[in-house]
Amino acid sequence: MLSKKVLTLAAASLFSTGGAAANDAFTLADGLLVDAGNGQVVFMREGGGLEQINIASGKASWVSDAADRPVMVVGGELTAQIDTATAGRVDFVRLDAATGTTQETFSVALPAEVRPTVDDGLGQTFTMRPARGSKAGLVWRFEKRVVQGAFMADAPKPTRHAGMLEAESGSWKNQPLSDAASLKAQESRAATTPSRPIAGVEGRQFLAADGSHVLVSLREPEQRLAYRWQVFDASGNKLGETRSRMAFSPFVVVGETLLFVSQPYSERQRDGAMRREGLTLRAMDLTTGKQRWQKAIRDTRYNGPYPT
Repeated sequence: MLSKKVLTLAAASLFSTGGAAANDAFTLADGLLVDAGNGQVVFMREGGGLEQINIASGKASWVSDAADRPVMVVGGELTAQIDTATAGRVDFVRLDAATGTTQETFSVALPAEVRPTVDDGLGQTFTMRPARGSKAGLVWRFEKRVVQGAFMADAPKPTRHAGMLEAESGSWKNQPLSDAASLKAQESRAATTPSRPIAGVEGRQFLAADGSHVLVSLREPEQRLAYRWQVFDASGNKLGETRSRMAFSPFVVVGETLLFVSQPYSERQRDGAMRREGLTLRAMDLTTGKQRWQKAIRDTRYNGPYPT
């Protein structure tokens, strides 16, 4: 049961600076926030709830079952979504980002058709990300469509809604974003290609999620892990390298640690047994190229049956 706090007080408390504030962490993947300044990362646990860990050591700072999807850190306070199938509202909890202590729970009204579930359903998805720029706002999307086993000319059109949640004068407001141009303008999406590529290096080049580093990926198919990743700072200095089975994954560098998410995969072992691994957050030591730690994280994509 959500607390009966007055919504305006909840919003004022969240944005304690008195106005719009910059998000102190950035989104590396859905439900995965990196606070590089404090060397912390908070993510959705595979079994539910949230966990925050120290990026350098991999040790947990705290674990919480109060919420399910972290969406923003402002002024030392973490805002996270509570998973619910209730239509017409989205539920949040505000936690102390340093300790994980619950501060407050509150709700914001959405269109009546919107069900803000964290996990995707068959033909249904709800996403939420920080808004572009310095505003402490959240951009959300909802889509629901009928999934059919065979083509039908008279299939119903998908239901789509989108908007931006903002705090104005101490109260939350949902601003509908009805057209694609408005939605794209507000969504915070990091560029993936560096504007100044590293010269004299072979391979495809990708920009870090925070824009501070460049990863160069080179395919070497004779190797078990077929891609060699080299990491450079903004001045073109090589910081280190490691190997991966993926050509690329959104990444960030914090200190001497390369942080990224690896996709689920299956691999046959020498004894013939199959080894399966789900969605995983990995931290690689750039000084050695070896893995420091890994954490299984929640995969919100729909993996159930489809109609035939």
